Amino acid sequence: MTIRGKLTITALSGLLLLGLSITVAASYLAFNGLQEARNDQLLSLRTAKSEHLKQYFDTLSDTLFTAASSRSTKEALFEMRLSFHALSDEELLLDDPDAVLPALQEYYWKHFLPNVDKDGAPGSWIPSDEDARIAQYIFLVQNPKERQQRSQLHTFEEYVSDYVISHQKFHPGYTIYKDQFGMADVYLVDKNGEVLYSVAKTEAFGADLRRSRWKETALGQVFQKISLAKEGQLIFQ
Repeated sequence: MTIRGKLTITALSGLLLLGLSITVAASYLAFNGLQEARNDQLLSLRTAKSEHLKQYFDTLSDTLFTAASSRSTKEALFEMRLSFHALSDEELLLDDPDAVLPALQEYYWKHFLPNVDKDGAPGSWIPSDEDARIAQYIFLVQNPKERQQRSQLHTFEEYVSDYVISHQKFHPGYTIYKDQFGMADVYLVDKNGEVLYSVAKTEAFGADLRRSRWKETALGQVFQKISLAKEGQLIFQ
């Protein structure tokens, strides 16, 4: 091979290596660019989600504060507390008042303890207050709706009482609050820790949050914090 041919091959090889180097460098820069763009995108997404979450809690806080301090809620708490503690005085409300406790015990054994307290006993959870037991008997044991649809029951024609009338009056509004913000439940609790109302009608309805077992629950812990909080302060658990 002539010297000219060798120089030509050497030059072409140099150009080829230079081309490969430029390609590798370009690919590296492109990869870095894509990685940086992806990182920026993830950062923007996290920032957007964080801001969205903050806006959600700000809106929720404002809504809860407005609802809790509204005249309607104060009226609901007043009416329901009076009518709740008058359930045992409604002589025609129950055909057999003595059937309430056995029915509640059976209900707790079947529907509550297996999921919440497998080694517990109904007596640790069932309210000791007679009015609260009657309330649970009506809205838990006798509720014709499935557990997840209990909030759909606005009134109870079979158990007409002042409490049922108050429930029918205020229940639709609190159901809207619950559904609008995707809450699990909305409660009305008096200063003594008695849960006088629940949208979803879970077992917390009628509970005394000062009792040992209920005191240990998330709802019980929130009540303890609220009891120590300043007026107007919101508590999140």
